[in-house]
Amino acid sequence: MSSWDVSMSNHAGLVFNPIRTVSDNAKPSPSPKPIIKLSVGDPTLDKNLLTSAAQIKKLKEA
Repeated sequence: MSSWDVSMSNHAGLVFNPIRTVSDNAKPSPSPKPIIKLSVGDPTLDKNLLTSAAQIKKLKEA
């Protein structure tokens, strides 16, 4: 596999993403809970992230 020899444009070099700055510097605290990997799709579809009873109640009341 070869690498690309492409230079960054001047405009691309001026792009600033504040959300990326925050997320790159975030240091999450350790947790014993398993990580829910959101990159593999919707975690609610395979029952990894269930809707709470309080949420269901409020939805029915709405």
